[in-house]
Amino acid sequence: MAGILAFLRRGRHAEATTPHVLRSACTQLATTTRYAPITVTALGYDRADVAHPLNAFGVLVPSAAPVSPGSSLLGINFTSSTYGDRAPDGSVLLTAYAGGDRGTVTADKVKRDVRTLVGVPPQRLVPHCQSGMSTSPAGHGASRSWAPGAGPSTTP
Repeated sequence: MAGILAFLRRGRHAEATTPHVLRSACTQLATTTRYAPITVTALGYDRADVAHPLNAFGVLVPSAAPVSPGSSLLGINFTSSTYGDRAPDGSVLLTAYAGGDRGTVTADKVKRDVRTLVGVPPQRLVPHCQSGMSTSPAGHGASRSWAPGAGPSTTP
């Protein structure tokens, strides 16, 4: 990273347009960039079981004020409140983000912390998965015949 910044500080931006220089700079950046993976968990509850009004986009959890000791929860998106048709009537969908620099993520810890923040009694998780997300088959750009009601692709 320091090499890339030094190169740019020298004002030689035109040289950065050559494929070799760009490839080298991107490789250096990719191999030196630190990242921390995040786990995304979707949780469904009956609306009547959730004490929080869910009248916002969601909630962020500052590292200085974790929900519980050892919590890895970063935040919760009130998905069904923010975006329509994400949960059946009378239900809510919450999307929890955990991990990063906050340690090990377990499903039990995430569910415990979400319940604490939004006021859900223990063991009130409702599986509301009506259909799974499909993955695109190989070559899906050439033909969309795998999708219900889809004809041949018009993509050249």
